[in-house]
Amino acid sequence: MDIEWAYEYNRLYLLQARPITAYVPLAPDMVTKPGGKKRLYFDVTATGQGMTEPLSKMGTALFRRLFKIIGRLVFARDLSKNIDTTIPWISDGKLFFNISNGFALVGKKKFLEFMPLIDPLGAKAVEQLDEHEYASPARRAMLLPFGLLLKLPGILLFIRRARKNPEKVHGWVQEQLLLFEADAKRIAERDAPLVEMWEELTYKMFVRVFLRTVPLTVAARRALGRIKRAAGDDSDAAKLELALPHNVTTEMGLALARVATLLPDGLDATQLQKMITESALPEECLRAWQHFLDSYGFRGASEIDVAAPRYRDNPKVLVELLLTTKNSGENPQEAFERRGRERRNAFESLLKKLHARDPHAAERFAKDFLLFETFGGYREAHKKYFVFVVTILRKKILVQAEELVAQKRLDSVERVFDLTVEQLDASRHDNSMDLKKLARENTAFLKRLARVKKPPAVIDSRGFIPRPPIPPLRQGEHAGTGVSAGSVRGRIKVLHAPDEKPLLKGEILVARATDPGWTPLFVNAGGIILEVGGSLQHGALVAREYGIPCVAGVENATTLWQDGTLMEVDGSAGIIRTIVNS
Repeated sequence: MDIEWAYEYNRLYLLQARPITAYVPLAPDMVTKPGGKKRLYFDVTATGQGMTEPLSKMGTALFRRLFKIIGRLVFARDLSKNIDTTIPWISDGKLFFNISNGFALVGKKKFLEFMPLIDPLGAKAVEQLDEHEYASPARRAMLLPFGLLLKLPGILLFIRRARKNPEKVHGWVQEQLLLFEADAKRIAERDAPLVEMWEELTYKMFVRVFLRTVPLTVAARRALGRIKRAAGDDSDAAKLELALPHNVTTEMGLALARVATLLPDGLDATQLQKMITESALPEECLRAWQHFLDSYGFRGASEIDVAAPRYRDNPKVLVELLLTTKNSGENPQEAFERRGRERRNAFESLLKKLHARDPHAAERFAKDFLLFETFGGYREAHKKYFVFVVTILRKKILVQAEELVAQKRLDSVERVFDLTVEQLDASRHDNSMDLKKLARENTAFLKRLARVKKPPAVIDSRGFIPRPPIPPLRQGEHAGTGVSAGSVRGRIKVLHAPDEKPLLKGEILVARATDPGWTPLFVNAGGIILEVGGSLQHGALVAREYGIPCVAGVENATTLWQDGTLMEVDGSAGIIRTIVNS
């Protein structure tokens, strides 16, 4: 509250009190008492996932259940009970990292080596802070992943096999992923409580998907580091990440682009929407559209939240993307194949140079490149399969929601996501439960949280928001972090959602952050500017694969420029310049 007061003749008068509109609310489990030891938090939902809206109550409840399973398997304890003994934390509407515990585990210096990969602006803000002010009561041993340590020998053996024969391991993993999908669909056919189904799905997802794809992703990232060190300052090094195979998000973008290339000429959005609704597209185009929905219809913007609509639920969000891609003048599949050839040519060139200097180093370089090329695209697999199981449960939830609406226990199907999964299960056996009242109570805090349109990346347990220092810049310049090399000039287009308006060929996409739902836009983007995120944020990773200059960590980027402003994006230096008199 903002309070104004005054004394007159030694008597205290309260003049005015009103809510501070810029205040960022924290759930009670994250607040420390005045004078108590403070904690420091990093908002993963806003920064890592690019979500400004809070997770639904149902989404939060599902994540809490997931954290229990991950805690048991990775840390050999429940992560959802004590915020002082864990780094990841799920609060109402948000996923956080407890930075204080990160300091306790690896120290501030080591933690800040990793944090810029996710959010460089947040890292600069944290760098200025006194770590002793945010010292954690947790002992380092309490934070170690003892469950994962027990699995480490098997993981290392698996990585060794992958390094020895990448293509064979890739083929085996793909077979296992298909088996998991089939098994997950069988689980969904049962008439079981939702809590029981969710826990079985997520347990199997972790054991049969994450324990295979995550180690391969980590091995690929480490191989990339060795490759870049071996390549040094050679300009070809930047091309080694272009158009990686086996990336499910890139494949999704290409599948949608294929639909676009098969569309009839001259359609507007209304005509295309009508043809999609009535299945009136030409036969080959209709088959490509159906393939896209069958393969990727479970995805969409804000897809980690069970409440978020999927492409299959609302295909009209793709209409503008299809038309923009159709009119881009470039075949995305051909462009992808061209970038793939550039990647291979860059590798051959670097290998030849290395071999001339050191044949043994060249041999190690070739092995590392094959490992990275095969598994570098796996980084998107974990999220795909998480969203896959979320969507399976979403279907079951919506069936129950329709029954509750018919019984007049809910006002609309969407209100079911204002309940927890436990409440929804209980409602099947207890008709006396006032679900409308529960939904109102559950969302009271989330509505307050939703008023914060630009959640801070870093906040402490007393509500203080540290800000990064402003670097010295020339007039018309703005600084961020270069996360995809190259320089480009183009007109700005600010988007707050992927379907807000068309992104035309060569325009500079400006967004707070992106998730896989934005990937089709990258076909037309000349450059990318992101408010949050570092080199491991979705937008940065995809930009490097597409060879698009990208600068991330540009504070308030979505409010700095109007659409049509001519800008230069220097993804190598991390600088954005306004072009005047043009």
